[in-house]
Amino acid sequence: MDDFETQKKQADGETSSDALREELEDLRALFQRELDRAGAEGEDLTQTDDSTEEAPEKAERCVRCGKDAQDSPDDPYCAACREEMLARPARLPAVLCTVFVFLLAGASLFFCTRALPDYSMLLSADAAYQAHKLADAQAQYKDYFSNRTQKEYSLTAVKRLADCSWRCGEPKNAQTQVDLFFPEWALRLPWNARYRNMPAPFHAMENTMTKIGAVFQDISVDTDFDYEAKDAQLQALLESGDDVSPVLVEYYRYWLMRLADKPNDALLTQLIATAELDTEQDYGWAYLTTLIETAAVLRDAETAEHWFEAAKKVNAQQPGLYAAYAKVYRYRETPDADAMLKLAQEEEANADAQALPVYRLTYAVAYLLKGDTKSAITAVEDYFAVAMQTQQFTLEDCNLYALCAAAAQDSETYTQVEDFLSQYGKTPSPLVQQVRAGTLTVQAALQDNGGEIA
Repeated sequence: MDDFETQKKQADGETSSDALREELEDLRALFQRELDRAGAEGEDLTQTDDSTEEAPEKAERCVRCGKDAQDSPDDPYCAACREEMLARPARLPAVLCTVFVFLLAGASLFFCTRALPDYSMLLSADAAYQAHKLADAQAQYKDYFSNRTQKEYSLTAVKRLADCSWRCGEPKNAQTQVDLFFPEWALRLPWNARYRNMPAPFHAMENTMTKIGAVFQDISVDTDFDYEAKDAQLQALLESGDDVSPVLVEYYRYWLMRLADKPNDALLTQLIATAELDTEQDYGWAYLTTLIETAAVLRDAETAEHWFEAAKKVNAQQPGLYAAYAKVYRYRETPDADAMLKLAQEEEANADAQALPVYRLTYAVAYLLKGDTKSAITAVEDYFAVAMQTQQFTLEDCNLYALCAAAAQDSETYTQVEDFLSQYGKTPSPLVQQVRAGTLTVQAALQDNGGEIA
C-alpha cells in the first residue's frame, strides 16, 4: 500500500514538472517572438527615415498643365507652357492700354520738366520772403509773374508780392498787383480782407498826401513859419473824420517839428508815437531808420535796439536800416568802430543788390574812427561810384567825403569835393573845415551837431 502511494506521488510529481517545463517553454517562445517582432519594426522605421532624408525633393507641378516644372523651382510653369505663352501674341486692348500708360508718363514728365524752372523761382521767392528779405522776394515774384499767363499763378504769391511792394514803399504797385492778379471770388473770402480792403488805405494815403501838401506848401527850410498854426492844421486833419492815414499825419508832424528845430528828445517821442500807431509797420519804410538814428544820437541804445529788431522782422533789407543802428556805436562816449564794421558787413551780406550801398558810408565812418583814412576814402568812393549814377547822394554824404579827405590831409580829393559842392552853391560844412584846419578832432566832427556833419 505504501509502495503504491509512493509511486503514485512520484508519478504525479513528474507529471507536474513536465507541465511546468512546457509552460515555461511556451512563455520563452512567446517572449522571443515579441522581441523579434519589435526588432523588425525598429529596423523598418530606421530604413523609412533614411529613405526620407535621402530622397530628392519632388518638383512642383506646372500650374497650367499639371506636369512637373522642369526649368526652375521658382517658375510655376513648365518649359512647354512657358514657350507657348511667350509665343502667343498680346491682345489689342492690352497693347492700347500699355501705349496709353507710356504716353501719359511721357506727358507728365514733359510738363513737369517745363514747369520746373517756374517752381524753382517761386520756391526761391518764398524763401526770401520768409527770411524777411523783401527786396529780393519782390524781384523774384515779379520774375515769376512775368512768365505767367492769366490765371496761371499762385494766390499766395500774389499776396506776398503785394505785401512786399507795400512794405518796400511801393503802395501803388501793391494795389496794381491785387487788381491784376486777384480774382473777384478770392477777394470775397474772409481771410483775404486785407487785400480786398487794400484800395482803402491806398486812397487814404493819396488823400493824406494831398492835404499835407497843402499844409507844407508855404514852408521852406530857410524861412521862419508859425509852427503852432501848422501843427494845429495837422491835428485838425486827424480829428476831421476825413479819409486820411493817421500814421502819415503823425509822421509829418515829426517833419514839422524838425523844420521848427525842435530838440531830438521831442522828435524821438513823436517818431515813437508814429510807430506805435502803425501796428502792421505798413509805413515802416518811411520812419523806422529815422527813429533808430534819433535814438542813437540821444544814446538811447535800448529804444534803438527795440525798433531795429522789430524792423528786421518785417523787412531786413530796408535801405539804411543797419547803417542807422550802427550809429548807436558811433555816438557812444567811446565809439565802437569794430561793432560798426560788423554791422556794415552784416548789411552788405543781406543788402538788395539794386539798392544804394549805404553800408559803404558805415565802413567809411568806422575807418575814420579807427584812424584808417585811406580805407575810409576808398569806402566812400565806392559809395559815390553807385550814387552818382542814380543821383541819390545827399549833402551829408558829400560832407562825409570831404571829411575823409580832410582827415587824410588829401588836398587833391578835398578840392575835388569842394568844386563839386560849389556846383550846387554849397561848401564843406564848418565842422569839416575845422577838421581840415586842425582845430577839431574827427570824433568830435562825427558826434557833434546832433550827429550831422553838414
